[in-house]
Amino acid sequence: MSTPSVRRARGTVTVVCVALFFGVVTSSGVAVVLPDIATEFDLSAANASWVISGFLLAYGMAIPFYGRLAGRFGSKRLFLFGVAVFAVGSLVCAFAPTVGVLLGARAVQAAGGAAVPGLGMTLATMAVPESARGRALGTIAATLGVGAASGPLLGGVLAEIADWRLLFVATALSVVVVPIGTRVIVGDEASDSTRLDAVGGLGLAAAVAALLYGVTNGGQHGWSDAITVTSLGAFAVLLTATAVHHHRTEDPFVPRELISNATFRILAGLAFLMSGAYLGANLGLPVMFADLHEASSLRIGVALLPTALATAAAGLLAGGAVDRFGASRPMRIGLVSMLVGLLTIALVAPTSMTVVALVAVPLGVGYSLAYTPVSVAVSGAVSTALRANALSLLSMALFVGGSVGAATFTSVAGDGGVDGQAYRGAFLALSIPLGLAIALALRFHRTSTGQAHVV
Repeated sequence: MSTPSVRRARGTVTVVCVALFFGVVTSSGVAVVLPDIATEFDLSAANASWVISGFLLAYGMAIPFYGRLAGRFGSKRLFLFGVAVFAVGSLVCAFAPTVGVLLGARAVQAAGGAAVPGLGMTLATMAVPESARGRALGTIAATLGVGAASGPLLGGVLAEIADWRLLFVATALSVVVVPIGTRVIVGDEASDSTRLDAVGGLGLAAAVAALLYGVTNGGQHGWSDAITVTSLGAFAVLLTATAVHHHRTEDPFVPRELISNATFRILAGLAFLMSGAYLGANLGLPVMFADLHEASSLRIGVALLPTALATAAAGLLAGGAVDRFGASRPMRIGLVSMLVGLLTIALVAPTSMTVVALVAVPLGVGYSLAYTPVSVAVSGAVSTALRANALSLLSMALFVGGSVGAATFTSVAGDGGVDGQAYRGAFLALSIPLGLAIALALRFHRTSTGQAHVV
């Protein structure tokens, strides 16, 4: 019979996974119902895209604040607060009478949902012993795979048989996590009494927003477009000013222990690069299928279901492998698998939709094999007091990297070119950051005893 501590650990991981599932479903499902939203509110494609872009901007800005505030208010309390805000935003989206209300509600959704990845991983790692940390984070990776598969299918089905608003009704059900989590989550106590560096936090948030806006606009309108150039220039200025401020401030928003931690810097950079390759391809595959094969959203979701399920299974396997062998080996195997998948997709891109969907399996499997050890390694590379901060910044690196990868794919693919040949180039372009990620992984070593260092 399991002990109370084991039951609470399982309960914590389960609650975190449920919250993550709803977050991923709404992210992956909204793209499917976007045409229906545009039709109802009589929006152009460019204006309708703000239903997604506005969410991304608010999400990217909010992520680092949760990690920094966790020490002040406790990870458990902030996590449940974020889930509650996300559920409220979802419900308002479901009944939004105007596009303005919908966009505002999407921002509320994002502001709450941003708490879930970093703080969820923090709570999971606190609830289990270090020897089981890989399995806990592997379960989270599996949940991400299932959510990614369910979102397009759920959105497609609801849009065809009922109404797009039901997608947001479904994600509002995440509110059940709050009362259950209050009872079962193993939480931490507030321990940080230092002054919050609001200037540094707002500077970082503004820099992230400028970068996300710039790369999104660049992917859609070109990298020489005035708005793109201005946004990316603002990002450079804001990031430089924030770095100078952090250097001069006694208690900066991003703790100096993290900035000076070489292992954390390597892993955050690796996460940024591999997420760019993976999420860029995840965006590209549905776009290519719809363009070259005129496939419906539902058909695309069904075609990509094997990849999503294989991704989920690989997450569970990766967790056990990390606990047994350490992070380095599965991380490298995963990145190589991703590279094989990307290059194979580029080779067969304009051909049969079924063939492309099948050869995409190594990409998803590889991402799960790499994601889990990176998360475990970050949690072990920093002190317990900094874990929420580190994992939230890791989540931000994954998120921003994915946005840059998506913009890269959109820019290179363009309108697909003659017979879809431009899609080959787009997938090949995504292999470049993946090659850099492999180079970083070769500098990282983690023994089975948990000691991590850069070589």
